[in-house]
Amino acid sequence: DGLMESKRLALSNKFGGDTKLSEPYVRSMFQGRGNLIFTISDGVIGNWSEVRTQYLEGSKRHLCVYMQIGPENAVSQEMKANGIHVVPIRDATDLVRETIDLSKQIYKKQLQ
Repeated sequence: DGLMESKRLALSNKFGGDTKLSEPYVRSMFQGRGNLIFTISDGVIGNWSEVRTQYLEGSKRHLCVYMQIGPENAVSQEMKANGIHVVPIRDATDLVRETIDLSKQIYKKQLQ
């Protein structure tokens, strides 16, 4: 919904515990087509079984990147198996660098 809102959400993150995604949020996240969508988790998506189908189906209409803070897990492996680009993140520097680098690469390809 915009760069400033994304920045606000990323910087107000609460680390620890399972990430949870509501079905209405997943539905709204994947509206439209051809967007660049970054999702970030510092662990496991605790309600993955509830949003899995909607998430994976929605991701097929967009360019999706999943930023995995911490070790790979069943969710990140399933995303990777379904064609979502999974990026391991070790620290805040990785997060910033990877987000900028991937955005540049993707948009550069789109402009060619």
